[in-house]
Amino acid sequence: MSSAARDLEKLATSSNGGDRVKAVEHLVDQVRRGESDDATEAFKLLKLLSSDGKWEVRQALAEKATLLPDSWFWKLIPGLLDDANPYVKKAALRVKRLRSQSTEQKEDEKDGRALDRLASKIEAASNKNPNAFHKDVMTALRDAQGLAINEFAHELKNLLHPLNSQLSRLREDFSDHTLRKHSETLNRIAQRSKRLEDFSESMRFIAEGRKLHFDVVQCGSLVDQVCQSVQDLADERSVSLIVREPPDVNLRVVIERLARALINIVKNAIEASPEGGRVEFSATLFEEAGEIEFVIRDSGPGIKEEYRRVIFTPFASGKKEQGPHLGMGLYLAYSVVELEHRGAIEVDSDGESWTVFRCRVPLGT
Repeated sequence: MSSAARDLEKLATSSNGGDRVKAVEHLVDQVRRGESDDATEAFKLLKLLSSDGKWEVRQALAEKATLLPDSWFWKLIPGLLDDANPYVKKAALRVKRLRSQSTEQKEDEKDGRALDRLASKIEAASNKNPNAFHKDVMTALRDAQGLAINEFAHELKNLLHPLNSQLSRLREDFSDHTLRKHSETLNRIAQRSKRLEDFSESMRFIAEGRKLHFDVVQCGSLVDQVCQSVQDLADERSVSLIVREPPDVNLRVVIERLARALINIVKNAIEASPEGGRVEFSATLFEEAGEIEFVIRDSGPGIKEEYRRVIFTPFASGKKEQGPHLGMGLYLAYSVVELEHRGAIEVDSDGESWTVFRCRVPLGT
């Protein structure tokens, strides 16, 4: 720890309230300017000061909190909003309102510019032949959908921050007896919050597909990346992951996004398979078509036909015994393979003992 950091720690833990107010000001200013030597330690000190015994210290932090990064702001502000002191609470409410308005204004301006660009694209496409016009309009509509998705995910994330903070405070404040009594309810809320966070993250991932950067990767490297990500899950569930030797060929793809799509499908296959079951993962080169096909086969209970028809749509769901989870993961895979890589994804199953996913993507090289 540097001498400057030690001095700040002394101020933050001083018995003098005025020193602790100074610590708040110095810490926030350092973080805002990116001059903090240890961000983790700085956050710990601010967290400590947010529950300081002197209300003037908490008020100072509430007033300065709007200068903090988003992740810090939304972790610290909920406790200050619930502060028993009216001056602290009022300051926290004011900065939260300012922060929300600032964020909304930035998002509105950004989305407004993006929508103007989309309108220009559609207008420019009107002079092209029907096929080119259709392609440009569909691309513009997907971009517009991405804007709406990103805005929704942002709002959902803002709602979850205070909820998770309150859950943590309840766990800390409850007595052991009360915690045991309500632990099931708290765990259920935490699990649902985690599902919403995962959903929000998936939505953001899909929206980010508007900005794609294609790179060349060896097919074997991509297969290895997918397998390494799911091997622990396979071991945990006692499922054998059988990987066929991939072809020695290069692909031009968005590496992290295609890997994520394949990981989602392989994870679903592992989760659907019984203990002692097997999941086969292979890649086949179709040289004449200039495509690579990834195939994932599981030995689970299969997927009924009515669910196969909606499996790649968002929010689709089915009973656990009817196959893999049918939700955002597969919609994400569809978005990456078909919309971003101009490939094709399909599913087949006997509805009883096996399911096969096939993902074809152009080599692009």
